[in-house]
Amino acid sequence: MEQRRAEVDADGSVTLRHPMSLRAIAHPARSYALEQLYRGDPLTATELAVGAGVTPSAMSYHLRALEKWGLVVRDDAGSDARERPWRAAGRDITITGEALGGNQRAALRALTSREVTRLAERLDGLGPTVEGRAHETGGSMMRSELWLTNDEMVALQKDLRELVARYSAERTPSRHPDGAGRIDWWGFLLPDAVTSEAQAPPSP
Repeated sequence: MEQRRAEVDADGSVTLRHPMSLRAIAHPARSYALEQLYRGDPLTATELAVGAGVTPSAMSYHLRALEKWGLVVRDDAGSDARERPWRAAGRDITITGEALGGNQRAALRALTSREVTRLAERLDGLGPTVEGRAHETGGSMMRSELWLTNDEMVALQKDLRELVARYSAERTPSRHPDGAGRIDWWGFLLPDAVTSEAQAPPSP
C-alpha cells in the first residue's frame, strides 16, 4: 500500500512526502487548525472552530482527516470530558520536494498564497517595539543565494530544524519564559528550475 501518512521522527519533525498531502492540508480550516495546534497547546474542535469560522462539527471532520494523515492526534481528556482535545503529532511540519513536485499546483498556490499574505500583513504591522519585549530589534529579513548539492541542501534543512528547535522546545502560547514575545519565522529553500550546470559561469 502506498505510504501517505506523515513520517514522525524521534525529534518531533513531521514530514510530508506524498503529493496528495498538499490537498489534505490546503483547506483554510485545516491550515488554521495545524497552525494553532503546532504552536504547542492542545485545543478542542470547538475552540478551533471559532477562529476558523466553521462549525464545531465541520472542524471535527477536518481534524479527523488530518489525523488520518498523521498530522494531529487526540490528546488526553481534559477537565471537560465531553470533548477531547487535539494536539500536534510533532514539533513542526516539513513539506518535501516529493510532495511539492506533484501535480497539485492549485493546492500549492493556495497554501503559499495564504502564507505570503500573512507575511505581508505581519510586515505591515511592524511598528515601534514595546518596552521590555525580548525582540527589541523589531525583527529582521534575510535572503541568500546558495549553490548547494542535494546532500548539502538536505544537511542545511536538518541544521535549520535543529536550530529552531533549540529555541522552540517546550515553549507554547501558555508556557514560555517571562519577557518572551511571539516571533514568526518563515523558511523557504527553493531550488531553481534551471540546472546548476546551465547556470554555472564559463570556465576561465
